[in-house]
Amino acid sequence: MNLYLLSLLIYSLMILPVSVHFRVRLGRRSGYRVEFRAAGLPLRRTAPPGDPDGETPVSRKKGLRKLLSADAALLRTLTDKAVLWHFARMLHLRKCAVFLRFSMEDAALNALCFCALRTLTETLRLTGALPEVFRCHLQADFSRSGTEALLEGIVGLRLGSLIPTIALMGSVYLRSRRQYASGERPAAAV
Repeated sequence: MNLYLLSLLIYSLMILPVSVHFRVRLGRRSGYRVEFRAAGLPLRRTAPPGDPDGETPVSRKKGLRKLLSADAALLRTLTDKAVLWHFARMLHLRKCAVFLRFSMEDAALNALCFCALRTLTETLRLTGALPEVFRCHLQADFSRSGTEALLEGIVGLRLGSLIPTIALMGSVYLRSRRQYASGERPAAAV
């Protein structure tokens, strides 16, 4: 194979824009949907069979059981300061929308929570503390049907920036596995 074409192919893969479209719903019908796209073309989508635009339902008990049974070394890796710093530099938030509907038993508490959160989000937006791509839509509902939240967003990255972050995650994970296998307590994150 031509060396020029090989280097062009590797460079093209490194600058390929990848985006992750996600939706998380909490409330009466908890569920999620994640879609990976490369250069605008859908690669993988988590959706129930037969409903491509639907959300995968989540049971609260199953989700909590999965979280509690997670590998301690993996949790340590995901909360490592260096890994989080690399992820923050690598990921670019393109869109983030929060839809929150307050519907509690007590109407006074419902109104107070709505007003407090509305004041907080407006203050943060006006002071510039929130990014421009962040939108928060609040609704007060007095029908006592339960509070619901929906988080939608798009996160972008380049494949080339993913490689060093994955290498760092691998080294932190292996170090944590060795520490847990030997029985010594892991040192605090630096």
